[in-house]
Amino acid sequence: MTHIPHDSIKSSLDASLTGSYNLYRSGNTEVNVLAGIGYDSFKYRDTQRDMQNFMDSKTKPVYKLGLELKF
Repeated sequence: MTHIPHDSIKSSLDASLTGSYNLYRSGNTEVNVLAGIGYDSFKYRDTQRDMQNFMDSKTKPVYKLGLELKF
């Protein structure tokens, strides 16, 4: 995989809203369930003259679900 030069990235946005709910708590140990929704956008244009490459990627919505264990 090749890297993308930083000056070729026109815009990049990753935003999410996440909430959690405590399922179990005992002393310093906690179990939480996490849920969220997010949005991802990425625009790229390289600087080569022979053949320009463009990329416009938008992903919406991104659903997130997880389990967190704190101890």
